[in-house]
Amino acid sequence: MTASSTAPVVAVTGATGFLGRHLCKALTQRGWQVLPVSRSACVCDGLQVIGAGENFSQLAPQMIAGADCLIHCAARVHQLHEESMGAEELEAAHLAANVDAAMQAACAAREAGLRRFVFVSSVHVQARSTADGVVLCADGPCDPQSPYARSKYKAEKTLTEFCRDTGLELVVVRPPLVYGAGVKAKFEQLARWVASGKPLPFGALTDNRRSFVSVDNLTDFLLLCAEHEKAPGRAWLVADEAPVSTAQLIEALAKAAGVPVRNWAVPVSLLRAGLALIGKAGVLKVLDGSLALDIEDNARILGWRPRESMHDALKKFFEASHFGENNK
Repeated sequence: MTASSTAPVVAVTGATGFLGRHLCKALTQRGWQVLPVSRSACVCDGLQVIGAGENFSQLAPQMIAGADCLIHCAARVHQLHEESMGAEELEAAHLAANVDAAMQAACAAREAGLRRFVFVSSVHVQARSTADGVVLCADGPCDPQSPYARSKYKAEKTLTEFCRDTGLELVVVRPPLVYGAGVKAKFEQLARWVASGKPLPFGALTDNRRSFVSVDNLTDFLLLCAEHEKAPGRAWLVADEAPVSTAQLIEALAKAAGVPVRNWAVPVSLLRAGLALIGKAGVLKVLDGSLALDIEDNARILGWRPRESMHDALKKFFEASHFGENNK
């Protein structure tokens, strides 16, 4: 849709976060009107952000009146200080941020007369990893294993009941790990290491298959879900075109950063023993695990396929990252 007086108006929660900022940028580039929402009022990327308080407890319907759709990107994910929290405290923190906040946003959307609510969930509501050769489908069983995943799953169920009772259209989107300019945590750490040219010992990890999604592919899919008549009423998986092994991911990172691939093929048994010695046994489980997503429904029902290749997405990532430029 081109920019016009009838351009859609979309409210975005979590507008100052990694995904929210990219989504607001994509909306404005398409000529859509944006109502960015975050905990505190501020100016972000030239947009005046609406302050709605902790967990959107102060989000009033009039703040988002006139919007057609709300895309709920706000979420609490794993944080470094969580290791010091007790299990009950951690569970409660995730439920407040990921369930209570989503319901506050949905209630405000309904009272403001919005038509649709797009909820950014996580593929982790279905699994953290799968056996080799298993591919997840959106209509498969759910088995959330972490406080984050359990809170997202509960939010999905609570929103489904609320939207069924009120007539608000609900679209649930479950992405895997999202990468792109501004991403932090483990993906940034791995990319920084690869760009430095230092060797890695994961060249033998060639058999696993894990799906990722670039932030631009995800935002493209979310904008489609904001409008498409067939999007509501179900959950969708979204990912880049093809899953990759850990060795392939490291090779793709190196090529995008413009550095040689230095990924030694250390036998998995030696890797396991070495990581156990330094108290990092769980690292191999993540790096050698599989989590492949079937996104064929997106093409068959919505006519959507990823527009951006992993190579192009990673090149943009390094171009926007100082560590990538410094190591070329």
